[in-house]
Amino acid sequence: MAFYKMQEGQHEFTFQLADLNVREDFSIWDNTNKIFLRQVECVNDINDLKFMQRDLFAQRYPNFRKVSQYIRELIITLNDTPTLYSFGFKKSANDQIVDEIRNRQQLGKDPLDYTFKYRKTGSGLATTHVVVLMNEIGKPQGVLQPNLSPQPQQRELTPSLPQKPLESPVWSPQA
Repeated sequence: MAFYKMQEGQHEFTFQLADLNVREDFSIWDNTNKIFLRQVECVNDINDLKFMQRDLFAQRYPNFRKVSQYIRELIITLNDTPTLYSFGFKKSANDQIVDEIRNRQQLGKDPLDYTFKYRKTGSGLATTHVVVLMNEIGKPQGVLQPNLSPQPQQRELTPSLPQKPLESPVWSPQA
């Protein structure tokens, strides 16, 4: 699945959810080398770092930062063609999507019939991520799947056994 990447200077886009599934993707940001890490020296399972207390993590890994994103399948219309992409939302934006899904379901509506707008403002630690429910337009027809794009560059600090990525849904509402 191709990931949607916002273009330079783009601060927002409109989308529809392709489904209600979401999966958490955890990694470590290396502030020194400016890359995401999936493996860390002397750590067998990177998920152990996910649950490490913040103070202890900062003490042991002063140049690293824990990062989680929530991957969803989206339909984004480009040049009048609805196209299927994956996109990684920050926790605050994903929580807003979860709330809107729950609100639509309580009203007896299908959240997949609605458009949403994602907006990213600010920079660095002051960045805010907002998702707003827009219009009820129905499910798109003739959704295109783009060619796969190369994955972002990742580097391991030491060779180790490959890990199986977390693939289970974090939250899947009951219809």
